[in-house]
Amino acid sequence: MGRKQRGRAARNARRKLPPNFESDEVKRAPHVLVFKRGPT
Repeated sequence: MGRKQRGRAARNARRKLPPNFESDEVKRAPHVLVFKRGPT
């Protein structure tokens, strides 16, 4: 799949994690939500 993913799904795909993996990331760095939930 050569599609460009953004946000949580893209970062987790690089780390080989499921796209819905965010809980501990959010606790560690809530400011990252701006990029994840912001403009797509």
